[in-house]
Amino acid sequence: MRTAILLLASILAASALGAETADGAGTYGAAGRRDPFLPLVGLRPDEPPRGVRDVPWQELRLVGILQGPAGAPVAVFFGGPLAESYFLRPGDRLRDGVLHRIEPRAGKVVIAAEGSPLGHGPRYVEVLLRPPEETPGG
Repeated sequence: MRTAILLLASILAASALGAETADGAGTYGAAGRRDPFLPLVGLRPDEPPRGVRDVPWQELRLVGILQGPAGAPVAVFFGGPLAESYFLRPGDRLRDGVLHRIEPRAGKVVIAAEGSPLGHGPRYVEVLLRPPEETPGG
């Protein structure tokens, strides 16, 4: 009897939180509450990020430099509000800068960041590829 009551209570609670879709997957019914599946910072609920163009370069960490199919280098970044990986080539735009140059032998990339202290053009920022033992928290 007690098991039946607990089962009924859990079914009622599940139906109050969300509905089931046609394919059987549940959906979250916010009912005015914050969605617990979205990050607390970095995202506006009305406009989720649409890719690396919405991520500031300071939120990304250079984790690798690869050779692309045509032989050109590709920088691999990780981070942003959704903790995603991004593969960038020179000329690719970020929210507040452009990937200017990739230097595979030096293990670095150069970003033309917006907001020069003097207000004249971009400032060039070097981002270094750090070995795993130097990565904080890793």
